[in-house]
This record gives sequence, structure tokens and C-alpha cells, in this order.
Amino acid sequence: ETLARLGSKHVVAFHGDRGLDELATSGPSRVVELKDGATSEWTIDPAELGLDPAPLEAIAGGDAAENAAAIRALVAGEKGPKRDVVVLNAAAGLIAAGRVDEMVAGLAMAAESIDSGGASRVLDLLIEASNDT
Repeated sequence: ETLARLGSKHVVAFHGDRGLDELATSGPSRVVELKDGATSEWTIDPAELGLDPAPLEAIAGGDAAENAAAIRALVAGEKGPKRDVVVLNAAAGLIAAGRVDEMVAGLAMAAESIDSGGASRVLDLLIEASNDT
């Protein structure tokens, strides 16, 4: 409601499993959505969306080199818990951006972005732009 008073049009906020501020496949997450001045609450259960449950340790990061390698593998199409979490959070972002109306459609769109090579191309552009500064 405060964000609505500040002019926000569409916000999707999470209270994830074990207090995370993002979605994870380790358990359900509570969602509060602001859209068109009204708030609603709902739950995202990754298992109900067909994603395999995975402990938070399965998505833990490492040093910069390990994280970069994990991102490269993910955008190259590697399956597993890290991809599932990225696709899950991207789906919610697509809802917030108004690109899709439901998580299932967002999951499909996010997965297609990876599988088509689009995510890899965007990562390359981001790396190129950040190296130009």
C-alpha cells in the first residue's frame, strides 16, 4: 500500500522459504502483489509448478570464478536447481513486468529465453557493455 501511495503501478514482493527475499525451490513462498492500486496475497509452491524441490545449499554460490562458470553453464542450457531458481524468479519478474499473467506462462517464457540462446546473447552484451566502461 505504501508503494502504491509512492506511485508504483505493479509490484510483486516475496517472503520466501526460510525468510528469503526471493523465490527458491526449497519450499513455498508467500507473495504480496500490488496491481492497479489493489493488493492481493498468494502462494507460489514450486512443486505445484513442476519444479523439483532442492535445498538452498544446492544453489549456494562460490567465489567470482565459480559463480561466473555457473551462470555460463546455466545460460548454455544446463539443467538443475540453479536453473530452476532462475526460471522461477524470472517468471515472477515477467508477471511484475506485465508480460504474462500467471507463473506457468512465465516459466515457459523464461525457459525459452535460455533454451533459444537469448539469455546467453544478453549476457554477452552485458559483459561487453560492462567491459567498455
